[in-house]
Amino acid sequence: MKAVFLDRDGTLIEDRGYIASPDDVVFLPSTFLALRKLSKNYLLFLVTQQSGVARGILTTENVLRVNNYIERKLSDAGIHIQHSYFCPHDTEDRCPCKKPSPIFLSDAAVRWGLDLAGSYVIGDHPHDVEMAKAAGAQGIYVLSGHGRKHRAELQGDWLVAHDVGEAADWVAALHCYGNQPALLDEAIQKSADAVKKGGVVVFPTETVYGVGASAFNEKAISRIYRMKGRPASNPLIVHAATSEKAFELTTSRNGKAELLADHFWPGPLTLIMRAHDSVPSPVRAGLPTVAVRVPGNPVARAFIQAAGCPIAAPSANPSGFLSPVSALHSVGFVHDEPDAILDGGECRFGIESTIISLIYQTPLVLRQGAIPLETIQRLIGDVHVADPLRSTVEAPGMLRRHYAPKTPLHVIPAGLPLAGYLGSVGVLTAGGRTSPDDLEVAELTRELPGDGEMILAGLYNALHDLDSAGLDSIAVRLMGAAATCPVLSDRIWRASSQIKEEYR
Repeated sequence: MKAVFLDRDGTLIEDRGYIASPDDVVFLPSTFLALRKLSKNYLLFLVTQQSGVARGILTTENVLRVNNYIERKLSDAGIHIQHSYFCPHDTEDRCPCKKPSPIFLSDAAVRWGLDLAGSYVIGDHPHDVEMAKAAGAQGIYVLSGHGRKHRAELQGDWLVAHDVGEAADWVAALHCYGNQPALLDEAIQKSADAVKKGGVVVFPTETVYGVGASAFNEKAISRIYRMKGRPASNPLIVHAATSEKAFELTTSRNGKAELLADHFWPGPLTLIMRAHDSVPSPVRAGLPTVAVRVPGNPVARAFIQAAGCPIAAPSANPSGFLSPVSALHSVGFVHDEPDAILDGGECRFGIESTIISLIYQTPLVLRQGAIPLETIQRLIGDVHVADPLRSTVEAPGMLRRHYAPKTPLHVIPAGLPLAGYLGSVGVLTAGGRTSPDDLEVAELTRELPGDGEMILAGLYNALHDLDSAGLDSIAVRLMGAAATCPVLSDRIWRASSQIKEEYR
């Protein structure tokens, strides 16, 4: 059994000094999806330093109440914290439990039979990764909280992530390679070498898996279109390792573009701007614009950096069908196969990037995705949302028939009995629990509890499970938060067999 030991303040929640009450707890945006991803393969522990107790600013009860609140909120989202450790001492107390002492990790190893060599510590202070080293575990340093402030104090060659979300991506990728960094580095270099030779590579992002090639290699780009059976009128997204490299592909950089990039990159936001002449026409589907983003998965950025060029990539699946959120889903292309597959584990967001066009006077959201519309509006003000029936394809994800399982999918209103004409049926219940009646009728069920973000993160995985079960049909029940989630509604609407338009 392996574990991930997580610092609390600055790593999972905002560092607001001495936190005495649950009312002062603000979770960092990446926390829930990161811990959801980590919990699939690891036991989770909190290890926190609370010197405010020794200084008389906090009480033990304050700390316990806050930790219990954090555990409860995570539990509500389906994430279990095995145990929360905290040191109440000050530096001069010379206690045995203050970081970087590994005493809590050693205790957990004995109590839960952990393999510390295959375990991780994630935190925003050098003491966190030093604690990992002392215990024989692996450390990942995050730049959230006080991470940037203390980075100069970091000694050694540690993995560094922007936040706990990216740290979770590192852990998931390393898990695929036996927790051996050298093997992951080798896989990244092999994939980069394939691109340099003109090849096509499947690689992970924080949204879905992509199948990509050098954005400047028209022959390789044409091969991607053939592999997927993708219409030439459907443009690709170009993935860059940094914001500057992304903007080099455009000619219309402006204040809103820079504001969005500063706030959301690396991350699941795609910007559409006027294209630089260096971007080949097939990448742009003949349009004067180019779609660019900087992926929030550090393995993806390491691959792009090693390849030495931006990577043009749609999702790694046959066009029109379910997006892949694991390397296992990236199969069944219409023609040909990729030259390499870089496995990074399950995608953290599990839903495509939000796409916003900046060529209009008012920014236009062409595809709603991982970043909520309201979050963008709070940052840049008024934005418009494209009509889902818009006939002009300016970005990926705008075709009427898209994101679909091969098994016919039907949206069935909550409370309406499953019709007999559905045959052998699997049920996906989003936003609630599967009803007793559905449990009795369905041959296979999947549930997506939680809020919009957590529901979306599990959507494609659940649909892949149902689609591979040999059923006659899939029934989707949208309940609670799921019924009002615009991104979920868009994906289910485009995937539904009730859309009569054929797509090839």
